[in-house]
Amino acid sequence: MFRRGMALLLVLMLVMGMTVGCGGTEEAAPAETAPAEGEAAVAEQGKVGFIYVGPIGDGGWTYAHDQARLYLEDTMGVATLYRESVPEDAEVEKVVMDMIDQGATVIFATSFGYMDYLEKCLKSFLK
Repeated sequence: MFRRGMALLLVLMLVMGMTVGCGGTEEAAPAETAPAEGEAAVAEQGKVGFIYVGPIGDGGWTYAHDQARLYLEDTMGVATLYRESVPEDAEVEKVVMDMIDQGATVIFATSFGYMDYLEKCLKSFLK
């Protein structure tokens, strides 16, 4: 019974692998369009900052966040700032303040470890 179940599982895995592996890889060419009015307004509002916990070339979360940043720049014309390899300590506060001084109106801090330091920065603006 066990052998029969394993054989069936193996056949199913092979069929699924062939189905996925034989799928087309052609991608449609992106349409060339002018930015919409809303996109132009976003670009004029200010800069978007990104604070990364690791290097961009890590191939993981930081890389994925940076791909989103590049998408904002290339597709929507949004001006961005970024700082990579920022430790999860008080240095985050300095980076946030530097980005604000450079015109950032939105900042994505991409690590949970930045939370307490970001809260301190936020409180200084709410006073």
